[in-house]
Amino acid sequence: MQYNRFLPILILLALGLLAAACGPSAGSPTPTLPPPSATARPPTATATFEPTATATRTPRPTPTPIPPSPTPVVDVYNYVQNCDVIDHLVSTYERQAGLEGLRFSTQLSAEAQARLELPVLVEPSCNVKPDNNPFAVVLHATRGGLVGSIAEFQERNSTSIHYIIDRDGQVYQMVPEELVAFHVTCCTAQFGQVKEDYRQSIGIELVNKLYVNPEGFDGPIYEDFLEAFGYRYWEDYPEAQIASLIVLVEDITARWGISMDQVVGHYQVNDTVDPGPALNLFWQRNGNPPRPPIFPNP
Repeated sequence: MQYNRFLPILILLALGLLAAACGPSAGSPTPTLPPPSATARPPTATATFEPTATATRTPRPTPTPIPPSPTPVVDVYNYVQNCDVIDHLVSTYERQAGLEGLRFSTQLSAEAQARLELPVLVEPSCNVKPDNNPFAVVLHATRGGLVGSIAEFQERNSTSIHYIIDRDGQVYQMVPEELVAFHVTCCTAQFGQVKEDYRQSIGIELVNKLYVNPEGFDGPIYEDFLEAFGYRYWEDYPEAQIASLIVLVEDITARWGISMDQVVGHYQVNDTVDPGPALNLFWQRNGNPPRPPIFPNP
């Protein structure tokens, strides 16, 4: 067979014509894809993390202050009537049982009680009279221990006191403040023209032996260089007892409107030595150990 040299050229021309018929013609726009249907799934978005917002704390409302509890009021008329019944009891046992049933709430304010290290205890005495009108506070020393002093103040027709402070600071109330207690006797001009000091004051006893012999005495001693009452050595008043005394005096004077210059020792009212030079109310102690004044100068 004779080879036709124009055959390859003819084949290439045929292929070119076929390609032109199948592809887009020159200058024709590029076809665009139809929009996706509404049911088509959108591409998955890349997750992003927003910072967590810090929770804002709503401020608590300021609490409304609770007013202090009012000072308990003692039914003094009923107290005196009950004491009259008790004083007519012959049996010592029955009398003591009657005193135990005569309990009343202490009259120290809630603020004063909160400042004390120990709760106030009540040991009623029936050695009272009505109509106390206090404008002074008189401070005493028991000259003996706590138990014997309470027993003396509860004995029929004996002396009495409104408050006792033990050496550990424990406070006892024995007589309501509106009633007269027999802790001072008539009469001096210390409080002005008074006729019965005990009807115009509130009495506080501090457990203390007063002057002592330093040989063999194992308690705290105050040495008075001036020997103001003729003695040099006195049983000292411990800090716990002084702390309770400050609370009592400040509370009583505030409630009754008593000025601090009417806070006095028993020796300023009657011929006695208590509470002694160890209890320096408004002056520096001139002795050993020294101590600044218990109360600021009135």
